[in-house]
Amino acid sequence: MSDEELLAMGTEREKEYFSELERTVIEYAVALSSTPVDVEDELVERLRSHLDERELLELTTQISYGNHLARFSRAYDLPASGSSRGRACPIPDHLRS
Repeated sequence: MSDEELLAMGTEREKEYFSELERTVIEYAVALSSTPVDVEDELVERLRSHLDERELLELTTQISYGNHLARFSRAYDLPASGSSRGRACPIPDHLRS
């Protein structure tokens, strides 16, 4: 993913870089990563219009595993690996002052 794509996430420019499916997957990842989890049935139905049950299960598993690793690392105060050092880190519009 390019810095431009990362910086477009969560902004009105998302449509320039991501397909409808990609935007729906991003929305799903955000909902699944929220505390508490906030995945609406309508969002799952939109995913099902693009993905079969196995693909949806795999997507959910990958997002959940990413959350597991992030929370585990946070609990044990593990440092970042540095793999994204110097790369863009997007801040969603709704979090900007």
